[in-house]
Amino acid sequence: MPSFIGKTKEQLLNEIDELKKQVDELRTIVQISSTPEDNSLAYSTGDISEEEVKKDYYFQKAINSILKLSMMDIPDRELLQSALSVILSVPGLSFGQSGCIFLKAEDSDSLELKASINLDKKTSQNCALVPFGKCHCGLAAMNRKVQFCNTIDNIHASNSFESFPHGHYCVPMLSDNEEALGVINIFIAEGHNKDKMEIKFLSVIADYLSQIILHRQTEESFKELSSAVEQAADHIIITDRDGKIEYVNKAFEEVTGYTKEDWRNQTPRILKSGRHDDISYKKMWQKILSGSSFRGVTINRKKNGELYYEEKTITPLKDRDGKITHFVSTGRDITDRIYAEEKLRKAKEIAERSEKLKSDFLAQMSHEIRTPINSILNFTSLLKFELEDKVPPELKESFKYIDNGGRRLIRTIDMILNMSQIQSGSFDINTVQIDLSNEILEDVIMELLPMAKEKNLDLLFHKKTEPAKIIGDSYTIGQIFANLIDNAIKFTFNGRVEIVLGSNDEDDEIFVEVSDTGIGISESYLPHLFDPFSQEETGYTRRFEGNGLGLALVKKYVELNNAYIYVNTKKGRNSKFTVVFKKVKG
Repeated sequence: MPSFIGKTKEQLLNEIDELKKQVDELRTIVQISSTPEDNSLAYSTGDISEEEVKKDYYFQKAINSILKLSMMDIPDRELLQSALSVILSVPGLSFGQSGCIFLKAEDSDSLELKASINLDKKTSQNCALVPFGKCHCGLAAMNRKVQFCNTIDNIHASNSFESFPHGHYCVPMLSDNEEALGVINIFIAEGHNKDKMEIKFLSVIADYLSQIILHRQTEESFKELSSAVEQAADHIIITDRDGKIEYVNKAFEEVTGYTKEDWRNQTPRILKSGRHDDISYKKMWQKILSGSSFRGVTINRKKNGELYYEEKTITPLKDRDGKITHFVSTGRDITDRIYAEEKLRKAKEIAERSEKLKSDFLAQMSHEIRTPINSILNFTSLLKFELEDKVPPELKESFKYIDNGGRRLIRTIDMILNMSQIQSGSFDINTVQIDLSNEILEDVIMELLPMAKEKNLDLLFHKKTEPAKIIGDSYTIGQIFANLIDNAIKFTFNGRVEIVLGSNDEDDEIFVEVSDTGIGISESYLPHLFDPFSQEETGYTRRFEGNGLGLALVKKYVELNNAYIYVNTKKGRNSKFTVVFKKVKG
């Protein structure tokens, strides 16, 4: 061979030493962690033959070539294909002209064929994915040991080479923690004896390829991470242990206005706004220097002097010995959110003050109106008693109008005040166990019976369940049925008003139906039935008195008692309101 003509053994050894230096330099450049001692192929100079020197020389050249390949910007498949070509072209070895390289599949314990030379189509298909433990390659991956065979034995899973006698060196490529990354499979002639130097050579190549693959994977992960960091919406700053800025991402520059020329050799103090005292900064540094993360909201200043709020997290980074080497600060501009929250807070304060003023006003007005109205009603009652037999019949009717008008005014004031308290959340209820029949309905019906008789209406009560116990507030539940029955009587001119008390045992519910044979409600008005101050007939020509708060309060009272209400009605014929409560068990 031309490279050996006229050269002594000593000259060849010197060239091998030079090649080793080149290998070491290349290994350093590509940051491969394997040591020369682990991957040395040379023997002590006094004990090796010239043939062994030649092999060592070619081995070092092969390693040199593979390391040079690793520095090229080529895909993994192309790298492995070229590396396989280098392996099979080393002179002086008994390798055949066929071989392949597998890498571990990402989602399973299987070997995926990545590179091959002189494999026929059938073998390539059969060996496209080899499970760990199957065939010699799978065993090498599973056992993490070199598999050697010098004939087609029963371990072979593929019979595509039966017409071509051969054997294999199957050498696993292992990670630092001895996990299988892949397998180098080199075909050898049938009957070939195991050669320690060949195994050593293939093992060294496998080690280098393992480190190259791991390095590439780490580099790819780093690129992905760097891209994610660079494109992140959050602001990211990386500093050394003393706080000197080493890196910022694009989002930081866009928000703060500081470019690389501005923040280079600076610390995050360039963002200092003067809105935080020194004690705050001292506490922050104490926390992160202790190894803990800092989380909080800071007020920072941009390059143009504008202030902004940042939701920030600062995390210390540590080396293997637990020593802090860097700090990573991630932040998000929340200025708009802070301003929006401040506006909302001020609006809430204004609304609360307004609500309080309204409640105070209504309470005051209630007192101011109630006092003279009660005086008028009391003195009217006294005058009526004193003048009962001294005034003509037409004047006696006046006392009734005064009494009805005064009581109507007091009811209106009570409704407005109650609605105001409910809307402001200041309405208090007292929930106790109540018997709907004995404690609520019978009393309300007795109170409104004279009103029904005056209009010649039948007021009927059907009790279909007993006892009818619920949990609720006596006052509001009483008002629910006082309003519903009062309305039924008011809007009915002939016929009857019926109250039905029943139960639905399947759902543990008690219901009360208030039905009438009155004027009914139009379908178009139903969506507004429970709106405050809403009435189906409006204006001065309306036929019925009222302020439109009765049913609105009914709906609110129903909700306060965790019940629900629904209505069935036909305009000009009837109406039925049903209120449903949860039954008390036991």
